[in-house]
Amino acid sequence: MGLRTAIAADLALVAAWPRSAEECRRWAGPRVRFPVQAGALAGEIDFRPSNAFVLVDQGLVVGFGQIFVKRTRAHLARIIVAPDQRGRAYGTRLVEALLERAQASALTTASLNVDPANTAAIALYARLGFRPACRPDDEPDTTGAGYMERPLAG
Repeated sequence: MGLRTAIAADLALVAAWPRSAEECRRWAGPRVRFPVQAGALAGEIDFRPSNAFVLVDQGLVVGFGQIFVKRTRAHLARIIVAPDQRGRAYGTRLVEALLERAQASALTTASLNVDPANTAAIALYARLGFRPACRPDDEPDTTGAGYMERPLAG
């Protein structure tokens, strides 16, 4: 199992994972329309090979996430696990792998937004050391999402 750079072809797979407008909003915020259109997704999420990653297990893409550099932070975004693979700890493995990738940089902090109703995600992030934090001015709140951070060192 490992993290690899996402390619455009992975987006067709990921586009099918949100199964409702609410799930899509929780995953990607208001920029991604439901039903997700694979052809439009790259533009809607600012996809670049340098910021998008997939978790692969035995050749199967089981998760997707992005890392955006914001000042001294690695901002994790659009973290999602394939619906038929949920409940198998892939979310934990995906976030850990994204954090490892971010730790290889000179960045000092990891951050993310999370829907306050997504209690499973909040619990996962808390287990991995994320804590609610004051939202910086370069991370505007347009959706009512909670904001969490954790140090990258150690």
